[in-house]
Amino acid sequence: QVPKAAAASLGLPIAPEISVSNAAKNLEMWQNLILTEYERWVDNVLNFKNSFEDFINKSLNKNHKKKLFIIIDDLDRCLPENAVKLLESIKNFLSVENTLFIFALDSGVVAEMIEKKYGLQDGYGQEYLMKIIHYYFNLPIADRSQLIKEIMLSHGGLPQGSTEAHFKYIKQFTNQFLLEPRRLKHFLHRFYIDYNLLNEEDRGFLMEQRRSENGLELTSRFCDYFLLSYIKHVQPSHFNQEVIHILTSQVQKGDMSNQNKGDSRVKKVLKAGFSFINSGQFFATVQPGQLNDLWSRIFKL
Repeated sequence: QVPKAAAASLGLPIAPEISVSNAAKNLEMWQNLILTEYERWVDNVLNFKNSFEDFINKSLNKNHKKKLFIIIDDLDRCLPENAVKLLESIKNFLSVENTLFIFALDSGVVAEMIEKKYGLQDGYGQEYLMKIIHYYFNLPIADRSQLIKEIMLSHGGLPQGSTEAHFKYIKQFTNQFLLEPRRLKHFLHRFYIDYNLLNEEDRGFLMEQRRSENGLELTSRFCDYFLLSYIKHVQPSHFNQEVIHILTSQVQKGDMSNQNKGDSRVKKVLKAGFSFINSGQFFATVQPGQLNDLWSRIFKL
C-alpha cells in the first residue's frame, strides 16, 4: 500500500484503513451464510426426492406394478435452454428407484446444445450427456420401400393403372429429395389425398397407357404430376405456371444458373425429375417442346 504522504504527493487516492480482525469476521459471516443456504438447498432437494419416491412407490403398489417408465420424446426439438434444464432437473431431482426415464432424441443435437450452454469444446457435450443418460440404443433405419408401400396401402394401394414402374419412380425421387421419414410421410399423404380428390377423367388422363414395340407402357404423366406436386410442397412460392415454364425451359437447355436460392432448388428438382422419368421406362408421350402444354393441363388439376 502506498504511504499516505507519498500518495498525497502523487495525487493518488488514499485507501481507507482496513481492520484485519473485522475482515476475518465478515468473511466468516459470509461463509456461514453460504454454507447455511447450501445445506438448506440440499435438504430441500432430498425432501423433494423422498416425497417423489414415496409417491411413486405408493402408486406402483396400488396398481401392482414394479417400475414406472416415463417416456420423453423429441427432446432435441426443444429450445436448447429448456432441453438442458430438463435433463439436469431429472438428474438432480427425479432420479429415484423404480423409475426409469426413456428419451427419444438425436443425441448429437442435444450434445451440441450442452456445449453451447456451457462453452464446452466439440465432443465434450456427449461426455456430459453420458453422465445423465447411462444406456443408449440406436433405432434401426426405417425401410423406405416398406414405408412408401404402407402409405400407399393406407390410401387404397397404388393408383389404378399404375405398376411397379411408378413405385420405382416415387422411391427413386424421394430417396434423393425426402430423406427424413417424417417429411416423406407428410408429403406422400398430402399427395395421395390430392390425387384421390381428382375426378375419374383426370385420373384416367394421368394414368393413360399406350401400346409400343415393347408392349403396353405407361406414360410419364403421373410422374409429371408427382414432380409438380413436390414443387408445390417444398417451394410453394415457385408453384406458378409461368415460373415453372421458364425454369423448365432453362433446365432443358442446360442452363442451371439462378437468380435466387428458390430458383436453384426448383431447377435441381426439375432436372432430377426429368432424369428419373427418362430412366424409368416410361413412354414419352410428348416431345420436350410440348411439355409446357402437358403441364398446363396438369396445373389445372
